[in-house]
Amino acid sequence: MPAVPARDDFDDAELRIGWYAPRIDPASFTDLTARPGWLRMRGQESGTSLHKASILARKLTGLHGCAETRMDFTPLCPQHSAGLILYYDNMNFLYLRKYYSETLGQSALSVLELCNGEKREHPEARTPVEDGRDLFLRVMLDGRDVRFSWTYEGEAYREIGPVFDLSRLSDEYSDYGEFTGTMIGLACGDRMLHERTADFDFFTYLDEDA
Repeated sequence: MPAVPARDDFDDAELRIGWYAPRIDPASFTDLTARPGWLRMRGQESGTSLHKASILARKLTGLHGCAETRMDFTPLCPQHSAGLILYYDNMNFLYLRKYYSETLGQSALSVLELCNGEKREHPEARTPVEDGRDLFLRVMLDGRDVRFSWTYEGEAYREIGPVFDLSRLSDEYSDYGEFTGTMIGLACGDRMLHERTADFDFFTYLDEDA
């Protein structure tokens, strides 16, 4: 099987080989024709769901590298979110997401961490962001260290949240032992109506260990 290209610009009419979704067909929540050159994802249940989580991801193949995307998304209520995810299973993931913050009364970015079902919000990382401007989201992997960052077009990346431990997204750490392997990719949620969408211009995953 040929190697999966590092970058997907979503210019094809169908998803390329190498994309996965937990437990459901990704065609049920993705659209590559509504906005040519972009991937449109329809939000569904939260990442903890065993049934209809809109997560589109690739296999994490190394401990050193970088993933990046450009996202156009406006949440209208706290049940809406979209962003970049590192996913082991529905009880263990890291999710850099844009969402509507009731605390701030506007859209914000933050990192949601789930460790064996225990949710950690990291409120100190909550950052207000503008609607109507695309966000560039990035995750850097350096051995066990995971660092998230973000920016607007033409500006420098700024880190968000603490340094996370990649080893928590593993068979050894998980209490549930699904043995799926860690995935890296995109997510979108609409826990109310399963209708809100997010658009992604590209996704790049560079594995420096390859």
